[in-house]
Amino acid sequence: MAEVKGVQLKAAIMFLRVRYGDEAVNKAIDSLSPDDRVLLPALLLDSNWYPNNVWRAVRRVSRMLMGDTETGDDFPFELGKYLAQYAFTGVYKSLLEKTPIKQVEKFSRIKDFFSQDTRDVETRMLSDSSCLVRYSYEKGAQVTRSTCASSRGFWVRTLELSGASDVKATHPKCVLDGNNCCEFLYEWQ
Repeated sequence: MAEVKGVQLKAAIMFLRVRYGDEAVNKAIDSLSPDDRVLLPALLLDSNWYPNNVWRAVRRVSRMLMGDTETGDDFPFELGKYLAQYAFTGVYKSLLEKTPIKQVEKFSRIKDFFSQDTRDVETRMLSDSSCLVRYSYEKGAQVTRSTCASSRGFWVRTLELSGASDVKATHPKCVLDGNNCCEFLYEWQ
């Protein structure tokens, strides 16, 4: 069964609180349907595993707060960056490497620290300052454009935290376009 680590869920709620304020987030959570509200525990612990469908409630809260004012990849991209910042400067600080190349070598191993039974991650260094990251999703995984944008933001910030600067990310191949996997290309200084 697909699961997500509490560190990701907690960081997502914290991101919403920073961006929109406690009152707005609490109001959005209170307005969730009873089915969604029961998915979202009152206390999220970094070290606990939660059913992957808890993300559904978090996504609904996000959409309520965003309304029609924020569109495109900016919001999920910034969320992904925040998730990485929270994880790698907190509970998973020891997983952060001192160089981008060493960090890329760890990508496929550390993915299980954040989610289980949702995807496989492969990496390949293309040069001393670029890499390819490939996501192969499990059957039944619900991938959205925002999933891809959030993933890009997550790895961009992870690379920055490991010493990369001027990180650029592209997404040349996506399962939502009929491909068998998602590929992300990262280049940095």
